[in-house]
Amino acid sequence: MFKVAADNPIDFSLYVFLLMMAYQWSLLSAKRDYDEIITTKDLEMYAEEHHLDPIMVKLCDIWFQRWRKLFDADEDGNITLEKFCDVLGLRVHEVLDERRATIATNEGQFRLGPDVEELASSMPLGSRINISNEARALMKDPEGLSMSEVARRLKVHLDEQYERCWQVVITKGSFWMHFSHIAEHSFQFRLFDHIFLIWRTPADT
Repeated sequence: MFKVAADNPIDFSLYVFLLMMAYQWSLLSAKRDYDEIITTKDLEMYAEEHHLDPIMVKLCDIWFQRWRKLFDADEDGNITLEKFCDVLGLRVHEVLDERRATIATNEGQFRLGPDVEELASSMPLGSRINISNEARALMKDPEGLSMSEVARRLKVHLDEQYERCWQVVITKGSFWMHFSHIAEHSFQFRLFDHIFLIWRTPADT
């Protein structure tokens, strides 16, 4: 038997399979709604859309029943990426970093989350998806961040991921703006009840 992070004994073959699935798991969530939760329905749709070999589907079904004991103790049909990674001893941020890279290089396979209303943009789709995903994660942070802290952390993230000199404004209701920005580095969108105004200015010379 193989011991994973949460001291759940599983056989080695299942552990290896789950490790292989971790990255695909995050991508599956991305192609749904970026909520980092996978449901049994999501898995069924994934199998159908990708025309999985019947043997593979049966194998997944058998193992999924075993997954439930590890990842879905309350049997509500939902498995979170956080729980999935915790049990396997993976780092969520590393899995999500890989997903961001995949979205950036294969943006045609993805789309903005259904809760994101794009107002204006001059930015590649992959960057828009990843930035709005980060904004969503901050808005839903269990710490209950203030909007000032959301703006601060989002700017820190942007400066780290896309070089420095990003400007972040979060507001509600109507807005008017006239500004200059580096080409393809501007994105304005509505998420939940807030409007995010994001752009990058040239670095100080």
